Formats: sequence, C-alpha cells, structure tokens
Amino acid sequence: MATKRDIDYVDAFPPTMEALARGEVLLVSTDGQDHSSGMVIGWGSIGIIWGRAIFTAFVRPSRHTYSLMEATEDFTVNVMSPEFKQAVSFWGKASGRDQDKWAKTGLLPTPSRHLRSPIVEQGILHFECRTVHRHDLVPANLAPEIGHAFYASGDHHKVYYGQILACYGI
Repeated sequence: MATKRDIDYVDAFPPTMEALARGEVLLVSTDGQDHSSGMVIGWGSIGIIWGRAIFTAFVRPSRHTYSLMEATEDFTVNVMSPEFKQAVSFWGKASGRDQDKWAKTGLLPTPSRHLRSPIVEQGILHFECRTVHRHDLVPANLAPEIGHAFYASGDHHKVYYGQILACYGI
C-alpha cells in the first residue's frame, strides 16, 4: 500500500463530506480485545468544539458498532475510493455480529497511530478520533419532519464527538 502522509483535517474536510454523501466512508471501532468491525456512515461533521478539532458521528444502538464504540471510546473514520464500492456496500448491509466483514471483503485492519481501533488499510483518508463526549438524541427535541423521516422505528442515534488526534492518507 502507498505511504500515508499527515494531512491537515481542514484540507480533508471537502473530500470527506463528498465521500459521506456518496456512502464511501467506514467508521471502525474495536472491543479493545481482538474484535474490530465497523459500518458505513453517511452522516458526520467536522468542526471546532471545546477548542478541539472534532469529528461528530452518529451510531444507532441497534448496530453492532455501537457496542464497540461504547467499549473502547475511540474510533477511526476511513474514506474509501470508489474502487472498493462492493466491499463498502457489504459493510453497509452485513452485521459484524454475524460475520467477519474484514474476511468477507478483503479489507485489511491496520493498527492506527494513536488508538486501539484500527484503520482500513485500503482507505485513502483516515481520521483517528478519541471520544470526548456522547449523548442520545432527544426525540422530543427533533423537528417533526426529521423524526418522521428518519426515526419511524424509534431507533434514535447516539451522537459521538471524537477529538481528531490524527488525519492522514495517500
């Protein structure tokens, strides 16, 4: 694989937002032992909160990744190239509870620089994030049109605020 170089997270903002819109971003976490997995994310934000660079990610409690995020308190965000569309699609449909997404797709978990959670080696851009805050969405505080459109089943997201400790890619 190509050598990964440091990238200013501000410069990484545009390609990351574009990749989120295309469904080409994988969020990965670990149980802190020997199991890691992840999911496709289409929602996220990068900004300054509490004087820190923060990646905000949304994970539903019904997802296997949720239990990993709760166990480890760190995560990586991995922007994938269109070349890996089939693998990313599988990660969006399958559950890590039932199968090894890494083995099924050939994507490679690679140690990150600062966290227990790995990066996806084939990714073109990586954010390493340490969870500094999390909270449950409050259904009563959502605009009705959002609640009806995105939460008809009642499976409301938990919001994770991850301090960006490193940003790098090819």
